[in-house]
Amino acid sequence: MNKLGISAKIINILRSLYDSANLIVRCEEGHTRPIPVTMGVLQVDILSPLLFSIYISDLDKNMEENGASPLNMGGNNKINQLLFADDT
Repeated sequence: MNKLGISAKIINILRSLYDSANLIVRCEEGHTRPIPVTMGVLQVDILSPLLFSIYISDLDKNMEENGASPLNMGGNNKINQLLFADDT
């Protein structure tokens, strides 16, 4: 995030949000105890699509630098990557 020009203050706010994030699963017997969120983005959080976009923002450059070749679709049409996120 620093490389993208996001201020240290915003990064610290996001880090604080995620450091204290827990989830609770509802099941037939009731609810689980809080489970720490240690990976991914928070579900149903307004910032999640933006954070996901920031996370993958340099994916194409990284793939190219590591030798990934685009798929030739014929002519000058090439696909470097197909991305999908169901909550964006």
